[in-house]
Amino acid sequence: MCTLGFKQSSSDASLFVLHGSAPVIVLVYVDDIFVTGPNAIFCQQFIHQLSQAFPVKDLGPLHYFLGLEVQRNSEGLFMHPSKYSLDLLNKANMAGAKPCVTPLGTTKLDHSGPLLSNPTEYRSIVGGLQYLTRTRPNLSFAVNQVCSLALTAYSDADWAGFTFDRRSTTGLCVFLCPNLISWNAKRQPTVARSSTEAEYRALAHTAAEITWICKVFFDINFHLSTVPTLWCDNISTISLASNPVFHARTKHVEVD
Repeated sequence: MCTLGFKQSSSDASLFVLHGSAPVIVLVYVDDIFVTGPNAIFCQQFIHQLSQAFPVKDLGPLHYFLGLEVQRNSEGLFMHPSKYSLDLLNKANMAGAKPCVTPLGTTKLDHSGPLLSNPTEYRSIVGGLQYLTRTRPNLSFAVNQVCSLALTAYSDADWAGFTFDRRSTTGLCVFLCPNLISWNAKRQPTVARSSTEAEYRALAHTAAEITWICKVFFDINFHLSTVPTLWCDNISTISLASNPVFHARTKHVEVD
């Protein structure tokens, strides 16, 4: 890729960009390659150059890639994991299960039962569901409506919500205009003594995610028209982020 003039992204090792009058963007996953750009002729030239060095099979316009189905219409591209979802349901013998809008909801899991004698199938299904969440963020609130080309992020935390060790859960979602492009929900590594501390750590984690996305945009020569906006619903956390002077009770979160 480098010999063909491409530059490897410093933020994503699988991303290569050829800058010029019409950029060519390439994503590489093992032996699967996704090529895109505003000029189809330049993309075909790259495929031809690559075929001179390696056996390449051109599958044409994108229809299926790494579990994602792509459909085209007059409005653009529609990506969905229907086939992947059905395969996962069949694997778990739940093809006829009744759907629900919000899986799990407020139900609390009970870990007091006996351990599985063979957890391989369980782990395999859970791993498949983790991959599925990349295109089915059912727990994210699609509330952002932006009229200009802007990057917006929402941060939240469930303070001491995990009943076993009282660790908090960080939740975030990042939008490019009205499009959800990144999201995450993860337990924090330490116990927060207040909701302010939990929210502040979630804010720092979201800020790091925004920074990484901006670096990827820079690699593909994509410039934002405005500074990214980070939203938080905790007044104490916002005050703490706005005050450059840290007090004795907040020194333990100063790194964040």
